[in-house]
Amino acid sequence: PRARYSANAASTGERTRQPDAAGGGIDEVYSLGFDAAWELDLFGRLRRGAEAARADLQAEQAGLEDVQVSIAAEVARNYFLLRGTQKRIEVAEQTLRNLDQTQRLTETREALGAGSALDVHSSRAQLKAIEADIPLLRSIEATARYRLAVLQGLQPGALDELLAPKPVPAFARALPLGDVRDLLRSRPDVRAAERRLASATARVGVATADLFPRISIRGFAGFLSGDFSSLVAGRNEAWSVSPAISWAALDLGSVRARLRAAEAGADAAAVQYEMAVLAALEDAENALQDYARRQERLRIVVQQAEAAREAERLAAVGYREGGIDFLTLLDAQRTQLAADDALAEAEAAVNIAAVAVYKALGGTHARAGEPRRMDVMAGQGVAAAQWVPPLGN
Repeated sequence: PRARYSANAASTGERTRQPDAAGGGIDEVYSLGFDAAWELDLFGRLRRGAEAARADLQAEQAGLEDVQVSIAAEVARNYFLLRGTQKRIEVAEQTLRNLDQTQRLTETREALGAGSALDVHSSRAQLKAIEADIPLLRSIEATARYRLAVLQGLQPGALDELLAPKPVPAFARALPLGDVRDLLRSRPDVRAAERRLASATARVGVATADLFPRISIRGFAGFLSGDFSSLVAGRNEAWSVSPAISWAALDLGSVRARLRAAEAGADAAAVQYEMAVLAALEDAENALQDYARRQERLRIVVQQAEAAREAERLAAVGYREGGIDFLTLLDAQRTQLAADDALAEAEAAVNIAAVAVYKALGGTHARAGEPRRMDVMAGQGVAAAQWVPPLGN
C-alpha cells in the first residue's frame, strides 16, 4: 500500500456549564459524521509492514502443513508396521502348525523304535520357542492398532475391525518423485523458514522507514450544531482537514538501535533458513538411500526365503524316509522360520522406508491446486551440490 486509510462513524454530544459575569450559562455542542485518517507511505513503512505480516501468515500456514505431513507419515508408518507384524504372526502360526506335525512324527517314530527321546524333546523345545514369540508379536500388533486409532482421533481399539489382518504387498519398485529440488523447496519446514526470513527482511524495511518523517492527514465530514434538534440541517454541514508531520528527529538513536536489532533478526533468520535447507537435504539423501538399500535387501531375502523353504521340504522328505537325522530337519526348519520372518520384516521395512521418503520430500500434497509430476526414480540422491536454495522476500 502507498497509503493507509481508515474511516469511522462518529457521533458526539457535549453539554457544559461555564461561569461568566452574568452568573453562568450552558453550552451545547453536537456532532455527527465521519472521522477519517490517511497516512502516506512515502518511505515504504506500511508496504514493508504488510509484507512482514503476510510472510508471517504464510509461515504459520506452512507450519500447519508440516504438522499434517508428519501426522500422515506417522499413520502410514504405523500401518505398515502393523501389517508387517501381522504377517510375522501368520508366519509364526504356520510354522507352529508345521512343527506340531513334526512333533507328532517324532513321537510316532520313538514309539516304533525308529526315533529317540532326544528328537522328541528337541522338537518340543523348538515348538515352544516359536509359541513363546507369538505373544510378543501380538503385543506389537496391538500397540500399532491402538496408535493408529489415536492418530485418527479415536479411542484405542476403535479401528480393530477395520485393521483385521490383511496382506499388503511391499512397495518394491522405484519411486517416481519428479524434480527433487522442487520437492525440497516445497517442504513445509523449508517454506516456513523462508517465509520467516522474508518477514525478518521486511521488518528491516519498516525499521529503516522510521528514520524518515511520517506524513498523515486527519479529517472530519458531517454536521456540527449547538442544537440537537437541528443537527442535520443543511446549514450545519461541517468539515475539517488537519495535515501533520511527525519525525523522531530527537530520538534517532533509538530508531537506529531498532534498525540494528531488525538486521540482526534477519541475519538469524537467514542462518535458520540455511540450516532448514541443509536438514532437508540430509533427510532426503538418507531417506532415498535407505529406500534403495531396503529394496536391495528385500530382493536378497526373497531368494533366501525361497531357498530355505525348498531346503526344509527336502529335509522333511528325507527325515520321513529315514535318509537324514532329526537334527538336520530341525536346523532346516529353524532356517526356514528365520527366512520367512526376515521376509515379512523386510517387506514392512521397504514400505516404511517409502513413507520416510514421502516425509523427507515434504509429502505429496500439491501447491496452488496443481498436482506434482513424478518421473524421477528413487535412489539417485538429491544432487545437493547442484541446488542453490532460493532466497527471496
